[in-house]
Amino acid sequence: MILFAFSCLNETKTLRSSTGLYSEIIFVVDDSYWQEINKSVFKVFSSNILGINQIEPEYRVIQINKQEFNSIFQTHKNIVFVDSNLVEHVQTDKWAAPQIVFQLNLEKEKHKALEKLKKTKKIFEINELKSIRNNTLKGSNKNAEAIIKEKFNIDVVVPKEYTIVQDTTSFVWAAYNPPNIEEIKHIFVFSFNINPSNLSEDVLTKTDSIFATYLLGRPKGSYVKIEPIYPPVIDQGIYRGLWKLENGFMGGPFLIKTYSFDEKMIVAVGLVFAPQKEKRNYIKVLEAIL
Repeated sequence: MILFAFSCLNETKTLRSSTGLYSEIIFVVDDSYWQEINKSVFKVFSSNILGINQIEPEYRVIQINKQEFNSIFQTHKNIVFVDSNLVEHVQTDKWAAPQIVFQLNLEKEKHKALEKLKKTKKIFEINELKSIRNNTLKGSNKNAEAIIKEKFNIDVVVPKEYTIVQDTTSFVWAAYNPPNIEEIKHIFVFSFNINPSNLSEDVLTKTDSIFATYLLGRPKGSYVKIEPIYPPVIDQGIYRGLWKLENGFMGGPFLIKTYSFDEKMIVAVGLVFAPQKEKRNYIKVLEAIL
């Protein structure tokens, strides 16, 4: 069932660059009506990010009324108009690029209000991941991507700051570990023979083994492992979880995507260490590039 119709403006028109963050969504709705719908909006858009152990919403929701909506807000990446008189519609690049502008009527077929909001969120998510991937591709590490493509036949985008650490027959490791910045990022791609009876368990067990083998800490006897206190969440085929440094004091999120070819399972893993920073954008990048 089609809930929204898409349209885009003439591609020859010169548009301003969009402003704001992908993690922000402006809802243009009168204050009185906002009081009726805000709980549903927050339930859908501001739920906590899966797979992390800190409170961090998926989206920051900003509400303004129609009188406040001016040229400053028109250039925002993500805009949703909500009114009982609107014809439901989605438009890309209306006032700026890249941009998505929704018109929602939550009064019409009220029983479908949550479904409409979830559909809206999904479109924002798809657009964000596509934009991140395309932007990363513009200056990515083509050599690392070619190695992964040749060995595993999957299209992982490797950001330009990563370098290949290890490259063997069934294993590729790329990393970003600058000397003067407290930020570390790793990408692992490996394969194993599929055992259909406990596939998810095998993915996590083999990932845990990769972590422990290759990611060793400075303290003697320390190594990275999947954090057992917060079991990974599998959502829409994506594994999201936390890692910790055993016998150490480091930790952070990881994300896994899997690809099956005949009897082989290909596993692409991204791992981040970025203390004191919000994790949403790091996770979104991993989701987009793996």
